[in-house]
Amino acid sequence: MARKDNYKYDEALLGENEKDGSDYNDNENMELEEDATRTIRVGVSQAPAYRDKWFAIAFLSQLLLVLLVAFISGFPATNRIDSTDDADGRNLDQADSNDENAFDQDDDFEFMQKFVTFSTEFLPTIFLVSIIFAPLLSFGALALMDQHAQVLLQGSLIFSIVFNVLLFFTTLASSDPDGSYVFLFLALIAAWYAKVVWSRVPYAASTLKCAVRAVRGNFGLALLALGTVPVTVFYSVFWIVSVYGASTWECMYSTYPADSSPGTDDTYEQTELSGLGAFIMFLFILSYYWTIQVIANSNRTTIAGVIGTWCFNPIDASSFCSTAVRESFIRSNTYSLGSIAFGSLIVAMIQFIKSS
Repeated sequence: MARKDNYKYDEALLGENEKDGSDYNDNENMELEEDATRTIRVGVSQAPAYRDKWFAIAFLSQLLLVLLVAFISGFPATNRIDSTDDADGRNLDQADSNDENAFDQDDDFEFMQKFVTFSTEFLPTIFLVSIIFAPLLSFGALALMDQHAQVLLQGSLIFSIVFNVLLFFTTLASSDPDGSYVFLFLALIAAWYAKVVWSRVPYAASTLKCAVRAVRGNFGLALLALGTVPVTVFYSVFWIVSVYGASTWECMYSTYPADSSPGTDDTYEQTELSGLGAFIMFLFILSYYWTIQVIANSNRTTIAGVIGTWCFNPIDASSFCSTAVRESFIRSNTYSLGSIAFGSLIVAMIQFIKSS
C-alpha cells in the first residue's frame, strides 16, 4: 500500500465518513484508503522544448558530412575498386618486380580495397540473417523472462561466481599462474554480492516481469528495435565508403625520400599517414561510435517513455503501435535528441579510448 509520505493523494474520500459522523469498520476503511491512493497527482506537464540543441546540431552536421564524403569521394573511388591502379593512379601490373617499395606504399590502399569488397558482398547477407533470427530470439527472450524471471536472475548471480572460478583454475594451470588470483578475487566479490542481494531477487523479478509485460503490451517497440538493425547496417556501409573515399585524398599522406636499395643509386619515396590524415581518421572513428550510440540510446529513450506512460496512463500504452509509442519516438528524435547526442558523445569517447 502506498504511504502518505511517498505520494500526494486526495484525502477527501477518507474524511467523508468522519464529516458525516458515521462509523465504519477496518475493512471498509482499508478499501476506502486504497481507492483514495489511486488518485495520484503526477504533477504539471512540461512544455515541449529542445534540450541541448547544440549537441543535436553538431550530431546532425557530422552525420551529413559523412554522407557527403561518401557520395562525393567514396562511391566514385569504389568504381575503380577492381582496377589495378593504386591510390596514386599508377598501374601496379606495370611496376618493376624488384621495386618492393612501390608495393609497400600501397599496402593500406589494398587493405581498404579488401575491406570495402567484404562490406559490399557480405554485409547484405549478415543483414538478412539478422532480420530473420533477431525477432525469433527477441520473442523467445521475452517469453523466457516473463515465465522464469527469478530463476534467470539467480542463475546470473551463480554464473558470475562459477565463471570466475573456472578462469581461476584455468589460469592457475597455465604458464603464468600469478594472474589467476585476480579471478579468485573477482569470484569472492561476486559471491559476496550474491549473498547481499539474494533476498532482493524476488522484488527484482517482479519488476522485470512488469517491464516485460509493458513491452509485450506495446509490441510496436519490437518493430522499433528491429528497425535499428537496417539503419545501423546502412550507416555502416556509408561510413566505410566514406572512409575509403577519404583515404584517396592527398592530404591524408606524407611523402618523403626512402633509403635506396643496397648497391644501387635508385631513390624511392616512402608514403605514410600524415598528422592531418591521422586526425581525420580519429574524427571518422569517433563519428562512427557516436552515431551508433545515438541510434541505440534513441531506442532506449523511446522504450523508457513508453514504459512511463504505461505506468501512469495504461490506456494510451496498451496496443501494438499505441499513441505512447509514436509520441515517445517523436520526442526522442526531436526534443530529446540533443540530450541523447550529448550523452552518446561521452560514451563514444570512452569507447574510443578503450579500443585504442
